[in-house]
Amino acid sequence: MYKKILCVLLAISLVFGLSACGKKDDTSSKKPSNNKENSSSSDTVNSNESVASDGDNVTDVDSDSDSDNSVSDMTSILSGFTNVRRPDKPTAVKDDDDAETPDPKNPRALTEWITSKATGLKYKYVWSDEFEGNSVDYNKWCFGIESSTNSDNCLELTDKEDESIVGVRDGELQLNGRRYFDPNNSQIEYATSKSMSTRTTMNFKYGYVEMYAKVPHRRGAFPALWAIGKPGLVEKKNNDYYVEIDIFEDLAGGHIDSNFHKWYTSLNPPLSTHVDPWYAAQYGGLPGITKYDYIDLTGVSETEASYEYHTYALEWTPEYLKTYYDDKCICTIDITVSYDKDWKDGVNGLGVGNNIAVPEALRNNMDGFHDYIFLILQNILFCNENNDQSRTITDDTVFPIEYHIEYIRLYQNPDVDNGLVYKDANGNVVDYYKK
Repeated sequence: MYKKILCVLLAISLVFGLSACGKKDDTSSKKPSNNKENSSSSDTVNSNESVASDGDNVTDVDSDSDSDNSVSDMTSILSGFTNVRRPDKPTAVKDDDDAETPDPKNPRALTEWITSKATGLKYKYVWSDEFEGNSVDYNKWCFGIESSTNSDNCLELTDKEDESIVGVRDGELQLNGRRYFDPNNSQIEYATSKSMSTRTTMNFKYGYVEMYAKVPHRRGAFPALWAIGKPGLVEKKNNDYYVEIDIFEDLAGGHIDSNFHKWYTSLNPPLSTHVDPWYAAQYGGLPGITKYDYIDLTGVSETEASYEYHTYALEWTPEYLKTYYDDKCICTIDITVSYDKDWKDGVNGLGVGNNIAVPEALRNNMDGFHDYIFLILQNILFCNENNDQSRTITDDTVFPIEYHIEYIRLYQNPDVDNGLVYKDANGNVVDYYKK
């Protein structure tokens, strides 16, 4: 009798136990996953829904998501752009949205005066963008077409603010290169923003320009902060050529270079004479050019370098141009001396093949380096197979390719014959030194 009762009790316990286990499994399967991949997918969809109503926006969808519903829902609300990966495209390309920045930002405080670490000269604050709002300040920036590569047939360049490509968030201007496929053009595989410049918003002559930013030093990326002397808010004095001052540029990782050009637009065809570390070394020194000390990143992890914030600066006086990386002077060019005055056959040796002679009157002229210029930001991608293959994006390239700018500031020396013309908060053009 006792044995029968015991068997019945055991049977009842077993039935209830199995039932309870079944309920526990059902409940746990409905809980949201805490793993990084699913979390990334959910965040991407939620963040992009707020901007997807604009069909012209470049909107990113996490193609690595395990949720078919997330992708289909996101695709259905996009009327123009889509980033859903086509089946025939490489799957090794990673979108590292969840990666953590190793080091916190530590920008320099905005002060009325700064002192050049290299020269001891004092400069007064006159203009900046601290990117503290929620959108681009179009009294300070405009989208342009100054930047160009051979990647045009595979790269979509947008001039509209978009949460995933270009905009002001978290106190930064964010320029991001993304995976992107145009449903109407099978050649397009990537997207980034057009260059942003102060061409129609701020032109200046002489001063100390400083940018604090996280720059994508990695293969496939071509970030830069540069300036050119084309007409903008201020007309040029010399129309035989215009200057290009590359405060820094990184052509797909490896070196942070500064370069200087004279673009002879009056020649047919137009011609550029320029100085950079390679040519300076080849010629064994050029008039007015000091030894270059460009920054070599070849021994630094791409991931580590791309998550760090650094300062990039230009010091420009009537006598010289100096470029800096974290207050370290990269190079100096004496702009009282014409660096290409002896280049009768053209561009640093390139002119020999083209048989183009630069007239002596132009070669001896450095007026362009004493004229107004404007700033340009770019985050172009090397994605075309016609590019240098050592620079182009590969299946292992990590996306997004992020160029985030904390601030850009301009200071000028009151004792110098400076120039500054800009738009104020109301869009009125102001000549700073004629107020």
